[in-house]
Amino acid sequence: MAAGKTGMTKIKYRQLLVALAVLLCLYFFLVLYAGYLWGGHFYFGLLAIMFFLPLLWLVAEKMKYAGMVEELQAAWGKKIDRVRDMAELKKYARLFPVDPQVESVLTEQSQEDLHFDLLFALLDRTLSTPGAQILYNMLQRPLLNPEKLKARSRTINLFDKNPDLRLQLSIALKRLSREHPDTITGLLWDEIRETKKLGLIPGILALLALAAVVSVFIYGIKGVFLGLLPMFIINFTYAEKQKREYFLHLPALRYISTLLAAAQELSKSCSKLLPAYSEILAANVRACRKLLTRPGRRVLGILDSFGLYDYLNVLFLLDVRSYTADLAVIRRTRKNLQQLYQCIGEIDALLAVSSFRAGSKKWCEPRLILGAGSISAENIYHPLLENPVANSIALFQPGTIVTGSNMSGKSTFLRTVAVNAVLAQTIYTCFAESYQAGYFSIVTSIHKEDYLPGGKSYFLVEAEVILAMIRKAESSRVVSLCIIDELFRGTNSAERIPAAREVLNYFADKNILCVIATHDLEVAESCSHIYALYHFSERVGAQGLEFDYKLHKGIATTRNAIRVLEYLGYPETIVKRALEKAAGRQNQKRK
Repeated sequence: MAAGKTGMTKIKYRQLLVALAVLLCLYFFLVLYAGYLWGGHFYFGLLAIMFFLPLLWLVAEKMKYAGMVEELQAAWGKKIDRVRDMAELKKYARLFPVDPQVESVLTEQSQEDLHFDLLFALLDRTLSTPGAQILYNMLQRPLLNPEKLKARSRTINLFDKNPDLRLQLSIALKRLSREHPDTITGLLWDEIRETKKLGLIPGILALLALAAVVSVFIYGIKGVFLGLLPMFIINFTYAEKQKREYFLHLPALRYISTLLAAAQELSKSCSKLLPAYSEILAANVRACRKLLTRPGRRVLGILDSFGLYDYLNVLFLLDVRSYTADLAVIRRTRKNLQQLYQCIGEIDALLAVSSFRAGSKKWCEPRLILGAGSISAENIYHPLLENPVANSIALFQPGTIVTGSNMSGKSTFLRTVAVNAVLAQTIYTCFAESYQAGYFSIVTSIHKEDYLPGGKSYFLVEAEVILAMIRKAESSRVVSLCIIDELFRGTNSAERIPAAREVLNYFADKNILCVIATHDLEVAESCSHIYALYHFSERVGAQGLEFDYKLHKGIATTRNAIRVLEYLGYPETIVKRALEKAAGRQNQKRK
């Protein structure tokens, strides 16, 4: 359905709905007025309103559907700006143990190095809470299993090529919408504590509410103000009190009902092209059918189109009365609900990846080779940069040392290699013209600082990260991709250079592909017989320091630290003397 046509349809349905609502309101007040003038038996004319509700519901649903289609089509391929609670999303990742035969996990250090939260925000076009959490978890865990990764790729490609399927699935997910992450995952994974038994009170209050509704048909306006309104206030106060003190999972229970309805709709949409997903969804919905078949729940759910369900829910204490029974069903079917949650989340997450691809200018699917210890890419770049400079690379074991002066692009290059390696093994998408590599256990050491809460110095934090790399490489069955920005820069050069040299020599004998950036040309030169050397360079032009951010073969031939001071406006005396002393030290080294 074209976006323009959908917009016109939505407007027409809205006009029709408004007209019907106005007529219904006029009829309502005419009946009340007639009852006031000529007797209470006219109030029974209010029953005729029930015959109009299905028509109103049908028009409202069609208007809502047309609006969702228009919104979803307009948002496809575009970044979504929304508030994301990253701390809550991280909790979900901790609920599941890691299977080292299938996946590796990015460390907290690596996530920080790669600006993981910004990367997730760029990819996150999900429509539901499960989708956001599964996508977040997916990006943290690069796969080591080719079959699982290729299956994920096939689903993404199916979404890329089938806009009708995308739309059907997106509408179901859009209806599911969002719930606070900790609320729903807490209900499905945390221990559920016993709740207070309320006895007969909720049932009595519900019967009084029903009597108040009947009073409207008998007494008209008096019934509204003397019966219905007071009962609504009483039951609202009672429900809120129970919710705060005892029924902490009430919002999540409502979301589970919506989750099950979405699972049914998704199962039907997936039946032809994604039968595996359809079977998982259908089987688990059947296991949880008691949560869908509570008396009147489906019928009352229809009223949600008008925003009336919440009012009836409060008036008749629907959620409060079914709370204990629903929790008992959830305890029995928790595994089924968890599988539903993950399956729905995976569909939403892979749809988000397809949208991400649609909105990206240049990307490719990687060619991954099990056991390979190399990376070869044409015009690879970083997806978070607005105007990136692409570079072609060929990295082989044991690795590559990149030199260059300050701000020349070394750290960005390291992140480019690492981010694309992560995306290749998570969403089967790379930002390059071509990308070929092995399956890696990826670990980085780029952004390091003092850890004040633990009393750890910059150097100690750095040394611990490097040791973790060594331990990981010794224990992992796959090649470790180790990416390091400045080995041991937290200590003096007299100890840093020999320590860095020995670590690189040790790495060369292990199952590691190492990419290292350094200012220490002495380290690069001493390891040049083992590691390939590349560099970034700059020149001093009319605008000051000028960088091309292009990777060149060989070792860096220029340094610019003092020139940066000059560019920033340091006193001329400092700059001049620093240049003279630097030149003197360079001459002494040559001698």
